[in-house]
Amino acid sequence: MDSYLLRSFVVIARNGHLGRSAIELHLCKPALSNHLKELEQTLEQVLFERSGTGMRLTPAGSRLLPIAQKALDAVDEVTTVAHQIGMRVTGRADIGMVGDAIWLRAPQALTLLQRHHPELMVHLHQGVSGNVQRDVLEGRLAAGWVLGPGDYAGLTSWLLTRVGMRIVGPLAWAQQLASASVRELADFPWVDTPATCAHAQHREALFARGGRQPVGHFHADSERAHYGIAAEGLALSFLREEVALAGQQDG
Repeated sequence: MDSYLLRSFVVIARNGHLGRSAIELHLCKPALSNHLKELEQTLEQVLFERSGTGMRLTPAGSRLLPIAQKALDAVDEVTTVAHQIGMRVTGRADIGMVGDAIWLRAPQALTLLQRHHPELMVHLHQGVSGNVQRDVLEGRLAAGWVLGPGDYAGLTSWLLTRVGMRIVGPLAWAQQLASASVRELADFPWVDTPATCAHAQHREALFARGGRQPVGHFHADSERAHYGIAAEGLALSFLREEVALAGQQDG
Protein backbone atom coordinates (compact mmCIF):
# COMPACT_ATOMS: atom_id res chain seq x y z
CA MET A 1 0.00 0.00 0.00
CA ASP A 2 1.44 3.39 -0.99
CA SER A 3 1.86 5.95 1.76
CA TYR A 4 0.28 8.70 -0.33
CA LEU A 5 -3.08 6.88 -0.10
CA LEU A 6 -2.88 6.89 3.69
CA ARG A 7 -1.84 10.54 3.69
CA SER A 8 -4.85 11.45 1.59
CA PHE A 9 -7.09 9.55 4.02
CA VAL A 10 -5.63 11.32 7.08
CA VAL A 11 -5.85 14.79 5.53
CA ILE A 12 -9.48 14.30 4.42
CA ALA A 13 -10.36 13.04 7.90
CA ARG A 14 -8.79 16.13 9.46
CA ASN A 15 -10.44 18.63 7.13
CA GLY A 16 -13.75 16.86 6.66
CA HIS A 17 -13.87 18.33 3.17
CA LEU A 18 -12.55 17.05 -0.16
CA GLY A 19 -11.89 20.49 -1.69
CA ARG A 20 -9.85 21.86 1.21
CA SER A 21 -7.91 18.60 1.41
CA ALA A 22 -7.11 18.73 -2.32
CA ILE A 23 -5.69 22.25 -1.87
CA GLU A 24 -3.54 21.15 1.09
CA LEU A 25 -2.17 18.19 -0.82
CA HIS A 26 -1.68 20.19 -4.04
CA LEU A 27 -4.00 17.87 -5.96
CA CYS A 28 -7.11 18.36 -8.03
CA LYS A 29 -10.33 17.08 -6.51
CA PRO A 30 -10.77 14.18 -9.01
CA ALA A 31 -7.25 12.92 -8.26
CA LEU A 32 -7.85 13.01 -4.51
CA SER A 33 -11.20 11.30 -4.96
CA ASN A 34 -9.43 8.55 -6.91
CA HIS A 35 -6.92 8.11 -4.05
CA LEU A 36 -9.75 7.61 -1.61
CA LYS A 37 -11.53 5.21 -3.92
CA GLU A 38 -8.36 3.14 -4.41
CA LEU A 39 -7.74 2.97 -0.66
CA GLU A 40 -11.32 1.90 0.09
CA GLN A 41 -11.09 -0.82 -2.55
CA THR A 42 -7.79 -2.04 -1.13
CA LEU A 43 -9.14 -2.14 2.42
CA GLU A 44 -12.58 -3.33 1.33
CA GLN A 45 -14.05 -0.72 3.67
CA VAL A 46 -16.06 2.47 3.25
CA LEU A 47 -14.12 5.15 5.11
CA PHE A 48 -16.34 8.22 4.74
CA GLU A 49 -19.98 9.18 4.54
CA ARG A 50 -20.54 12.02 2.10
CA SER A 51 -23.02 14.83 2.67
CA GLY A 52 -23.76 18.24 1.26
CA THR A 53 -21.60 19.89 3.94
CA GLY A 54 -18.58 17.63 3.78
CA MET A 55 -17.28 14.18 4.65
CA ARG A 56 -17.61 12.29 7.93
CA LEU A 57 -15.74 9.19 9.03
CA THR A 58 -17.61 5.90 9.13
CA PRO A 59 -17.07 3.62 12.15
CA ALA A 60 -14.52 1.69 10.07
CA GLY A 61 -12.80 4.94 9.10
CA SER A 62 -12.66 6.09 12.74
CA ARG A 63 -11.05 2.82 13.79
CA LEU A 64 -8.47 2.87 10.98
CA LEU A 65 -7.53 6.56 11.25
CA PRO A 66 -5.12 6.32 14.24
CA ILE A 67 -3.46 3.28 12.68
CA ALA A 68 -2.99 5.15 9.42
CA GLN A 69 -1.51 8.09 11.30
CA LYS A 70 1.00 5.83 13.07
CA ALA A 71 1.99 4.32 9.74
CA LEU A 72 2.60 7.78 8.26
CA ASP A 73 4.63 8.80 11.31
CA ALA A 74 6.79 5.72 10.82
CA VAL A 75 7.32 6.56 7.13
CA ASP A 76 8.28 10.14 8.06
CA GLU A 77 10.74 8.85 10.68
CA VAL A 78 12.36 6.52 8.16
CA THR A 79 12.79 9.45 5.76
CA THR A 80 14.26 11.70 8.48
CA VAL A 81 16.74 9.09 9.72
CA ALA A 82 17.80 8.23 6.17
CA HIS A 83 18.46 11.91 5.53
CA GLN A 84 20.51 12.18 8.72
CA ILE A 85 22.57 9.14 7.75
CA GLY A 86 23.23 10.69 4.36
CA MET A 87 24.37 13.95 5.99
CA ARG A 88 26.57 12.48 8.72
CA VAL A 89 30.28 13.19 8.68
CA THR A 90 32.59 10.24 9.28
CA GLY A 91 36.28 9.48 8.85
CA ARG A 92 39.32 11.46 9.96
CA ALA A 93 39.96 15.21 10.21
CA ASP A 94 43.53 16.47 10.64
CA ILE A 95 43.60 19.90 12.30
CA GLY A 96 46.63 22.12 12.85
CA MET A 97 47.33 24.01 16.07
CA VAL A 98 49.75 26.75 17.07
CA GLY A 99 50.63 27.42 20.70
CA ASP A 100 48.58 26.49 23.71
CA ALA A 101 45.33 24.57 23.22
CA ILE A 102 43.56 26.36 26.07
CA TRP A 103 44.44 29.79 24.66
CA LEU A 104 43.12 28.71 21.26
CA ARG A 105 39.87 27.61 22.92
CA ALA A 106 40.45 24.29 21.23
CA PRO A 107 38.57 22.26 23.88
CA GLN A 108 35.39 24.28 23.27
CA ALA A 109 35.71 23.94 19.51
CA LEU A 110 36.38 20.21 19.73
CA THR A 111 33.39 19.74 22.05
CA LEU A 112 31.10 21.34 19.45
CA LEU A 113 32.69 19.28 16.69
CA GLN A 114 32.14 16.05 18.65
CA ARG A 115 28.57 17.00 19.47
CA HIS A 116 27.61 17.61 15.83
CA HIS A 117 29.81 14.91 14.25
CA PRO A 118 30.27 12.13 16.84
CA GLU A 119 31.65 9.67 14.28
CA LEU A 120 34.46 11.99 13.17
CA MET A 121 37.97 11.12 14.39
CA VAL A 122 40.02 14.28 14.98
CA HIS A 123 43.84 14.27 14.82
CA LEU A 124 45.59 17.39 16.16
CA HIS A 125 48.98 18.47 14.83
CA GLN A 126 51.21 21.06 16.51
CA GLY A 127 52.97 23.45 14.15
CA VAL A 128 53.71 27.06 13.28
CA SER A 129 51.25 29.36 11.54
CA GLY A 130 52.80 29.43 8.08
CA ASN A 131 53.14 25.66 7.93
CA VAL A 132 49.58 25.13 9.15
CA GLN A 133 48.28 27.51 6.48
CA ARG A 134 50.35 25.80 3.77
CA ASP A 135 49.18 22.33 4.83
CA VAL A 136 45.53 23.41 4.74
CA LEU A 137 46.00 24.85 1.25
CA GLU A 138 47.70 21.67 0.05
CA GLY A 139 45.10 19.37 1.60
CA ARG A 140 47.20 17.76 4.31
CA LEU A 141 45.08 19.44 6.98
CA ALA A 142 41.33 19.95 7.01
CA ALA A 143 41.58 23.15 9.07
CA GLY A 144 43.82 24.91 11.54
CA TRP A 145 44.45 27.78 13.90
CA VAL A 146 46.98 30.38 12.78
CA LEU A 147 48.42 33.47 14.42
CA GLY A 148 49.25 36.81 12.86
CA PRO A 149 48.72 38.51 9.51
CA GLY A 150 49.02 36.50 6.36
CA ASP A 151 47.81 35.94 2.84
CA TYR A 152 44.69 33.81 3.18
CA ALA A 153 43.89 33.63 -0.54
CA GLY A 154 42.24 30.32 -1.33
CA LEU A 155 41.14 29.81 2.28
CA THR A 156 38.08 30.60 4.34
CA SER A 157 39.14 32.27 7.58
CA TRP A 158 37.56 33.82 10.68
CA LEU A 159 39.14 36.32 13.06
CA LEU A 160 38.78 34.78 16.53
CA THR A 161 40.62 37.38 18.62
CA ARG A 162 43.33 40.00 18.50
CA VAL A 163 46.62 39.08 20.17
CA GLY A 164 49.16 41.50 21.62
CA MET A 165 52.88 40.68 21.39
CA ARG A 166 55.71 41.71 23.74
CA ILE A 167 59.48 41.51 23.76
CA VAL A 168 60.53 39.24 26.62
CA GLY A 169 63.96 39.11 28.19
CA PRO A 170 65.80 38.28 31.41
CA LEU A 171 64.92 40.37 34.44
CA ALA A 172 68.62 41.28 34.81
CA TRP A 173 68.45 43.13 31.47
CA ALA A 174 65.38 45.19 32.41
CA GLN A 175 67.21 48.53 32.78
CA GLN A 176 69.07 48.16 29.48
CA LEU A 177 65.93 47.10 27.61
CA ALA A 178 63.83 49.95 29.00
CA SER A 179 65.99 52.61 27.32
CA ALA A 180 67.03 50.69 24.19
CA SER A 181 66.03 51.83 20.72
CA VAL A 182 64.84 49.36 18.09
CA ARG A 183 68.29 49.44 16.50
CA GLU A 184 69.97 48.81 19.87
CA LEU A 185 67.63 45.89 20.58
CA ALA A 186 69.08 44.19 17.50
CA ASP A 187 72.45 43.95 19.30
CA PHE A 188 71.02 41.61 21.96
CA PRO A 189 70.99 37.85 21.50
CA TRP A 190 67.63 36.60 20.23
CA VAL A 191 65.73 33.34 19.94
CA ASP A 192 64.99 32.63 16.29
CA THR A 193 61.82 30.94 15.05
CA PRO A 194 61.03 29.33 11.69
CA ALA A 195 60.47 31.96 8.99
CA THR A 196 56.89 30.72 8.60
CA CYS A 197 56.12 31.43 12.27
CA ALA A 198 54.02 34.49 13.14
CA HIS A 199 56.55 35.49 15.81
CA ALA A 200 59.24 35.78 13.12
CA GLN A 201 56.96 37.98 11.01
CA HIS A 202 56.31 40.32 13.95
CA ARG A 203 60.03 40.55 14.75
CA GLU A 204 60.98 41.21 11.14
CA ALA A 205 58.37 43.99 10.86
CA LEU A 206 59.63 45.64 14.06
CA PHE A 207 63.31 45.63 13.15
CA ALA A 208 62.69 46.73 9.58
CA ARG A 209 62.02 50.16 11.10
CA GLY A 210 65.47 50.12 12.73
CA GLY A 211 67.24 49.24 9.52
CA ARG A 212 68.71 45.86 10.50
CA GLN A 213 67.61 42.49 11.79
CA PRO A 214 69.02 40.86 14.95
CA VAL A 215 71.18 37.75 14.76
CA GLY A 216 69.65 34.66 16.34
CA HIS A 217 71.72 32.82 18.93
CA PHE A 218 69.10 30.13 19.57
CA HIS A 219 66.42 28.53 17.45
CA ALA A 220 63.14 27.15 18.82
CA ASP A 221 59.72 26.49 17.36
CA SER A 222 57.66 26.27 20.56
CA GLU A 223 56.44 29.08 22.78
CA ARG A 224 57.47 27.16 25.89
CA ALA A 225 61.05 26.90 24.66
CA HIS A 226 61.16 30.63 23.90
CA TYR A 227 59.90 31.41 27.38
CA GLY A 228 62.43 29.09 29.01
CA ILE A 229 65.41 30.53 27.13
CA ALA A 230 64.43 34.09 28.02
CA ALA A 231 63.75 33.17 31.66
CA GLU A 232 67.23 31.62 31.94
CA GLY A 233 68.80 34.93 30.94
CA LEU A 234 70.08 33.76 27.56
CA ALA A 235 68.21 35.79 24.92
CA LEU A 236 65.26 37.98 23.96
CA SER A 237 62.13 36.70 22.32
CA PHE A 238 58.68 37.69 21.11
CA LEU A 239 55.83 36.15 23.12
CA ARG A 240 52.10 36.60 23.38
CA GLU A 241 51.26 39.40 25.80
CA GLU A 242 49.39 37.19 28.26
CA VAL A 243 52.35 34.78 28.46
CA ALA A 244 54.78 37.66 28.91
CA LEU A 245 52.71 39.26 31.68
CA ALA A 246 52.26 35.94 33.46
CA GLY A 247 56.03 35.44 33.35
CA GLN A 248 56.60 38.93 34.72
CA GLN A 249 54.34 38.18 37.69
CA ASP A 250 56.24 34.96 38.32
CA GLY A 251 59.52 36.88 38.31
